[in-house]
Amino acid sequence: KFGIDISHWNRVTSLNNDKIDFVIIKAMEFDTPDKELFNNIEKCKKANKPYAIYIYSRASAPDYAREEARAVLKLVAESNIKPFAIFIDIEEGYQKPVAQSIAVAFTTEIEKNGFLPGAYMNASFWKLAYSEDIRGLKWIARYYNDSFEPYCSYLNEGFDIYQYTSKGTVVGIENRVDLNIARDDIFSKAPAPTIIKKAVDDDIINRVIAGEFGNGAD
Repeated sequence: KFGIDISHWNRVTSLNNDKIDFVIIKAMEFDTPDKELFNNIEKCKKANKPYAIYIYSRASAPDYAREEARAVLKLVAESNIKPFAIFIDIEEGYQKPVAQSIAVAFTTEIEKNGFLPGAYMNASFWKLAYSEDIRGLKWIARYYNDSFEPYCSYLNEGFDIYQYTSKGTVVGIENRVDLNIARDDIFSKAPAPTIIKKAVDDDIINRVIAGEFGNGAD
């Protein structure tokens, strides 16, 4: 699969591009939503593209990573958005010694709340942090002449998504954009929604029909 990741830095005019299989959208930086988050989600919906979201982490310890996870989960719940995965983006230098514990804390919290989690790091961070205890998808960044071919083997070495350049060009985005390739099965890893069947009595049915709990979008 071919995908892109975007934020407010990208000038996105349209995602209606047959070459794009998935999009990963910046959602937050610690607890501040990205200013183009909802515009980018709407563009994904219009183009019928599956999308994930990520939070750019400022965590320096596992407790802060769990706070970030709760912040992005709150955003998802309040906004009623449906990403196929929720990633933590670990890039800051001060995080490197504790990257593994941060990634484990974040992804465990996301998974506990019923979403497919994931962690993004560059190759040097992953070298220190790789662990099966990091839940969900593993997304690695490694640039080599802006080509995916030299390190395509990452996808057979425990990684699910490989970001191979920050200088990509695609129709529908006016400036440079990050490009990724992914294993074909990334979407099948998302947990199926749990459907709980409960008995509903006639009184509740009649009250719903009468509009007691709202109508239409309500």
